[in-house]
Amino acid sequence: MSEQSELSLIKQLLKELGHSPQKSYGQNFLINETVINKIVNHFDITNKPIVEIGPGLGALTRRIKLKTNDITLLEIDRNIISYWEEQGETVVAGDALKFDWSSLEAERSTLISNLPYQISASLVVNLSSFEHGLKNMVLMFQKEVAQRITATPDNKNFGILSVLAQNIWDIKKVADLTLRDFYPSPKIASRVLAFERKEEAPFEGKKYLNFVKHCFQNRRKILMNKLVTYGKSINVEKEQVHKAVEKLNIDVKARAENLSAEQFLALYREITK
Repeated sequence: MSEQSELSLIKQLLKELGHSPQKSYGQNFLINETVINKIVNHFDITNKPIVEIGPGLGALTRRIKLKTNDITLLEIDRNIISYWEEQGETVVAGDALKFDWSSLEAERSTLISNLPYQISASLVVNLSSFEHGLKNMVLMFQKEVAQRITATPDNKNFGILSVLAQNIWDIKKVADLTLRDFYPSPKIASRVLAFERKEEAPFEGKKYLNFVKHCFQNRRKILMNKLVTYGKSINVEKEQVHKAVEKLNIDVKARAENLSAEQFLALYREITK
């Protein structure tokens, strides 16, 4: 199916449903056939359980179903929900940020999505902080958010999102997209990333999330000072914080953006043990 025929199909379905793309739901439908195939074929999903957020009118869904019938759709738009229910698909209605990801089969499921951009960063934070049943993911992001996820230390884009995601996932770029690859065209560039769960993914939960957030507050300030205030907030003595920094050979003048994701995790464990 060519991009033009994918676009024609989307327009036809919209007309039949009496529906128009909803900006509030981030509905920019993917029409680039090459990218669609790259997303669906990146991991071997043959007969595997799949979750798709925001299936829209099925650019990805139709290709997924050529490989597996075990697919759960997460959708918030009532018109789209009705469409897929009429097709006999399993649809969970509601906000993907409130979905119980721990309900999935342990470490077996794959998440595939042309994500609504307004939830993308929060979703990655959640799926990098708390235990769930996802083995891997292929997700569409605003390019700027994708750059933050994959940023390395000593880079202005390196931050909370980078640390959390890189602690849990091995991440690769799949494709960059232009505005013409969607209908309607968004105003921002997009990038697809693939996430493969590390063998021993260290989900540390809300306490670790709060630690990383604390470290990146006023990110230009010396990290040591913030570590001491963090330690104080959890009743850890200043001396223990200093010993942790020394043990890990971290420069006492370092800023948060200078540490790797692995160093953040090691530092947290040393301070809180």
